[in-house]
Amino acid sequence: MNAKGTSGTFSTASLLYYHLTRYLDASIRAPVSVYRSIDRKAHEQRVTRRGLDLSAGKKSLAMNHAAWQELDQVEKNPDAYAETDELFTADRIRIYGVLLHVHGKRYGPELNGTRKSGWGEGQNRDFQETAPFLALRSEKPLEEAIAEGLAKAERDRRSKKAMKGGVSKEQMAYWMQDLTEITLSTTSSASRTASGTSTSCPTGTGSRTARCAARRRTATTRRPRPPARARSSSAGPGSTTTTPAAR
Repeated sequence: MNAKGTSGTFSTASLLYYHLTRYLDASIRAPVSVYRSIDRKAHEQRVTRRGLDLSAGKKSLAMNHAAWQELDQVEKNPDAYAETDELFTADRIRIYGVLLHVHGKRYGPELNGTRKSGWGEGQNRDFQETAPFLALRSEKPLEEAIAEGLAKAERDRRSKKAMKGGVSKEQMAYWMQDLTEITLSTTSSASRTASGTSTSCPTGTGSRTARCAARRRTATTRRPRPPARARSSSAGPGSTTTTPAAR
């Protein structure tokens, strides 16, 4: 839901992730998405109300709850939401989305940030202090950028712990590739083709790009690599990007 207080996701983008990652020949692998629609009134009664109940009064689910509140309002009155086509079929009778079946392990603070500063703006600023993001932002040659990103990230105790005291430059290069491909695929998928206007993720290395990438590192996995290219196992659970254990 793109509304005040929510995470600002663009639901229809999930329909394109799979195709774009294949088109870009990306190393990340997005699962096949299955289109599903349901009567908006039935969805409001069977799903949205339960979402409201489960997320109510929980600080960690504040943005989630805000999204359920917004959805509850627009399911009752579709005209209350400006971007109606993002949620409803043309007749405004049904709400639509996708079904995803995702496998893999989630990245932890080493790629998604420590989140020590809390949700919202804080977590997005924490994301900008991760080693791969810092290395990508650097204007230095790759090897120097990797060293610089690692050195800066390891100043934070939580980041250093997440990387188990250090990672190889090869692992860093893979992380940088992951982050770049995820940003490219989600930015392209989130383009509002219906209106031909803005995208959900701006390009560049600024805070807006960081905020977008941080909340969209979801439902992606890596294609299996040959054993000779296996990486260190420093990626752990705790965030959103998924990767096979064999990497």
